[in-house]
Amino acid sequence: MKIILGSVIVTLACLGAVPCGDAIFEAGSPAAAVIDEIRWKTHWLGRTPFGSSGDSGIAILAEDPYVGYCIAAWDQCLLFKRRAVGNTVYQMDGSRFEAQRASGLWAIRGGLTMQEAADNGGVKNRGDVTLNGRVIRDPASDPKTGPRQQNALTLILRACTLDALQFGTTVPNAIRNHQRPKQVASLIRAIRQQDLLKNSRGIVVPFFGDSDEDVFIKVEKPGGDVSIMLVVQREDFWVFRPHHAIGAKLSMEDLSRKIAEAAMVKLLPDGLEEWVQ
Repeated sequence: MKIILGSVIVTLACLGAVPCGDAIFEAGSPAAAVIDEIRWKTHWLGRTPFGSSGDSGIAILAEDPYVGYCIAAWDQCLLFKRRAVGNTVYQMDGSRFEAQRASGLWAIRGGLTMQEAADNGGVKNRGDVTLNGRVIRDPASDPKTGPRQQNALTLILRACTLDALQFGTTVPNAIRNHQRPKQVASLIRAIRQQDLLKNSRGIVVPFFGDSDEDVFIKVEKPGGDVSIMLVVQREDFWVFRPHHAIGAKLSMEDLSRKIAEAAMVKLLPDGLEEWVQ
């Protein structure tokens, strides 16, 4: 790894885009959490990463502590950074699909991702960000100044590709392994505090991972009707939204079926809980 301090350019060893090895699927792999996120979106949102004809692929980008992916079928590239503890990641940057990024070359605007800038003081209009009270203007937002190389952060990541055959199952690990998340007690408390069980026959919560930000739940109503809600996990609380808030392409009937198939616990109006063994 080479770091040029004067211009804040970070360059990491680059390998050409080749087929990914099986090691990236191992639990300790930097890419494991990202691959499971792709599976989550495929399973719960009905978005195939391989295109309607199956001829598209996934570019996995990795150079510890950075990991990301580019998917042409989703017109999306996302970059993450591993947390210091555990094999979890948080999103740093994102864009529409770009072949350059899919090959491993990732330039971060203004030397800071928008998320990092927001964490350190907020996001201004036109792409400007503040850091400890100092304004850092995104060069892309101001044609008068042009690019300022001293603020550029360029990562050159190892890139490899996954096809549908190697990617295999689209079911997230938590569902396949029946992993009971640490956050489930917190979610159950939030559901009860929202009084969602009132006038219902019960609420079904599927298996989910502790790193999953979104969880679909099914509210079973008297008479056989159901409603689906999206529960979003924040640092220390949960936000309840309509099921279509993140662009799920599946119908409510399909979501209801998937929740039933992945059921972890059913919360009953009388306070009891029916857990799947």
